Amino acid sequence: MALLAGFLLIDHRHNRFLYHLRWPVWFAIIAVEVSNMRHRISVDPAVSYVSGVASVYVIVWSTMWLIFERPQFTAVRIERRRKALQNGIRAASGGTTQERPETIGNKMNGNGHSLKQQKGHDFALPMAEKDLADTNDSNAEWEYYWQPYPDVFGERLAWVLDLIFSFRGRGWNFSIPTNPALPEDVAASLGETLSESNKSLTSRTGYQCFRTRKELARYVISKLILCYFILDLCKFQIIHDPFYRTGDESLPAPAYLEGLSPFLITRIRRNTLNLSLITFIQFHSLLIPMVASLLLGPSVLGIRGESWMYVTTWGYPYAILHKGLSGFWGTWWHQTFRAGFTAPTNYLIRKGWLPSSGIASQLVGITIAFIISGAMHAAGSFVQVLPTHPERQVAYFLQ
Repeated sequence: MALLAGFLLIDHRHNRFLYHLRWPVWFAIIAVEVSNMRHRISVDPAVSYVSGVASVYVIVWSTMWLIFERPQFTAVRIERRRKALQNGIRAASGGTTQERPETIGNKMNGNGHSLKQQKGHDFALPMAEKDLADTNDSNAEWEYYWQPYPDVFGERLAWVLDLIFSFRGRGWNFSIPTNPALPEDVAASLGETLSESNKSLTSRTGYQCFRTRKELARYVISKLILCYFILDLCKFQIIHDPFYRTGDESLPAPAYLEGLSPFLITRIRRNTLNLSLITFIQFHSLLIPMVASLLLGPSVLGIRGESWMYVTTWGYPYAILHKGLSGFWGTWWHQTFRAGFTAPTNYLIRKGWLPSSGIASQLVGITIAFIISGAMHAAGSFVQVLPTHPERQVAYFLQ
């Protein structure tokens, strides 16, 4: 990530030579991550697995921003600024951050939310911050706008770091389609109109954000406590069952499972792994809003500390029953990697090499996404200390 961030910090919008340096930077990132997978192996299976998955996704994410997209030209994010005081009344201000009208509303990959061109600031409906309550106020002092690639280095550093760590694109014009709509006041400040169905802050796929930090706190803290106890229970089972150290299912089960049938023991062992994986993802997803919004908040992080910037991890579970496998992967399962998975297909569509809709585009998109996913999980298997079968990971996602 450091190489990617370093390259994006260099303004290459007006220098073709600097822009073409993205190719050696891309190859260097691939070389570094391949070296990490070959030489950095932990004896802890979980740490090794996460390391392998992360290395491949760093390559995927870097490929998106260096090859398939032109973030310095097309990416914009939502930012806020304090309104100027005129005759004792807060009014929209031009601010110090540049705002290029030609970039506002420019979609990058066709999978974001509607981005309309900003028409001015006289109608801006800002949001006040009041501790965890963050409620709208007639004396609110903030306005929202689309911020392109900044000229000032300090702002550019924050912009670039936000870009490369916003995997789901919340608050950016590459926001993935499963993200919920923006709050009404933020959308109005940006010149957008929300339909009635989008005012609930819950997307049609079941992902939700929160209007206030108080609502976010209730959700995050309750889920963190629940995840802690589930992980503790799974840890107890994993520590006491030798199966988890070798993968040999013929090993005897712990004493507290004696008397159960081999079928039930197998189900308990495998479902414990599944439950611990899902809970681990949920737990670590909750830590981000916990720190960014509840501990630091808007007073430290600005808009990145506001509650609506953080979206729940899982979609509606009933989508699995309605849509089967596509409902599992495309709706219910966490969408952290969706932008990277769909970037190659979106690029082919923009170039005119694929139609924007139809069976062909869907098949190509699904195939590419599952190849990438298979490669990520195969890398997690490859870096294990014990003998594994990485090819089975790829086969699983392609079958």
